[in-house]
Amino acid sequence: LAGSWTPPRRQKISPRVVVLKEKKGVTHVEVTLSGGWCLNMDQQPQVIAVHRRNSGATAVPPDALSEHGAGGYTAVLPLLSTHEPGRYRVFVQGTDCSGEVLSAPSEASRLGSFRALSPTEITLNASPNQVRAGRTINLKGSLRHLVDGTMHGFGGAEVGVEFQPAGTTTFTPVGTATANSGGVFHLKATMHQAGTWRVRYLGDRRHTSAEAAEWVELR
Repeated sequence: LAGSWTPPRRQKISPRVVVLKEKKGVTHVEVTLSGGWCLNMDQQPQVIAVHRRNSGATAVPPDALSEHGAGGYTAVLPLLSTHEPGRYRVFVQGTDCSGEVLSAPSEASRLGSFRALSPTEITLNASPNQVRAGRTINLKGSLRHLVDGTMHGFGGAEVGVEFQPAGTTTFTPVGTATANSGGVFHLKATMHQAGTWRVRYLGDRRHTSAEAAEWVELR
């Protein structure tokens, strides 16, 4: 019938990937509903985010939806430095204009998801940084990630080691090193020409990538 058409419900989660901040920092994820969404504001609808590993509990402090003039709703979810990295599912909770109750984790209330990443830091020290050809140098560094709001050693993580000879533009893989329980890694290498050593952690679905480099000269 004419006039009975309801536009489809649309939702937007932005950004879809966030990096957690250390030292009590807060990262925000904005959720916007538009189109055919019609919510009973008297019931104080809200948006929640639930970590995939703990589907039965609200992992992020919920935020009440506010109605804006464009016929939509907006909420902002705060992620603290102590939140666990990984995938979060987002839901709306409340009552729509037809009286349907929306609550997690029902499919009708599901809005989508976003991913939170732990920041990762890496350092590198090449010693000595001037050496004769054919001599061995020590490559030592540390890898850290965010745990409960503080940067800690990232034990067990694998770091790639690469070398770029002077006068070239390409890094060549040399080997890998595994960080110990304190996040420290080390590797010995033989120098045949001057160049830049680089260590890289590629990141994963819970961590950002990181890299560091240092120049070593021949004498």
